[in-house]
Amino acid sequence: MGRYEIVDDCLSPSPFVYLTYSGPNPIRVYTKITGMMQEFFEVSSSGIFEDKFYWDVSGSSVEFFIRMKVRRTLSRFTKMYVEMHVMGKRKKEVNKGKFTLRVNSYIETKFKYSNIFLRSLWWIYNYIFYYNVRRKYLDFCRNITNEFIEEIKEYFNLKIPEKVEWRE
Repeated sequence: MGRYEIVDDCLSPSPFVYLTYSGPNPIRVYTKITGMMQEFFEVSSSGIFEDKFYWDVSGSSVEFFIRMKVRRTLSRFTKMYVEMHVMGKRKKEVNKGKFTLRVNSYIETKFKYSNIFLRSLWWIYNYIFYYNVRRKYLDFCRNITNEFIEEIKEYFNLKIPEKVEWRE
């Protein structure tokens, strides 16, 4: 069985938006942001998940890296994903720290086919009809991601950095 798959980046031409936070209790700010995501993107709790969570408490500061995703179904074939990567540290004795938040979003369209006829039929359907639907989904994805970024930027006083040092 074959699979036809299209991935469109919502924040194109720049795939990522970076935001920084510096202040008291950066972990708490991150958990509040994740709490806002479910309501903002209108997904159930199964639509939000953390697939990487690294936590290092061995030194004088706590370092962390978290990758989480929001998955929202737009149609039978298309899903929207918003990924947030958080990398930061917090000093143990004063409970202050900083983190960098990297946000990207994309839509993913998948269609499974079992023979060449269905593959050709899907290609024609996509070319004539579904392409315009995907463009509307892409606009929706871009707009809702940018609205979320603006909301958390204002609410938590996050800044857009001039230079970003990022490692995974």
